[in-house]
Amino acid sequence: MEKSFDLKNLTERLKAKGLDIAEDAAMLLINETFAWTEESLAMHPNPYVKFALPVVQTIKPLIVAEADKIDGKIG
Repeated sequence: MEKSFDLKNLTERLKAKGLDIAEDAAMLLINETFAWTEESLAMHPNPYVKFALPVVQTIKPLIVAEADKIDGKIG
């Protein structure tokens, strides 16, 4: 790896392990994990834990945007 968070390197590593659909799998994992996290935070009885919900909702698009670059194409 030549630079930190090198998406091309990650793609090649995943392909070497047989995961040619790296971006699709990453998007599925990200979306389901965030949906579960948001639902859990919203229903948590501790009001202080609920403060994390806007933070999670703010960082999700940033993570999705980075995962969208895995295959080298936007979209």
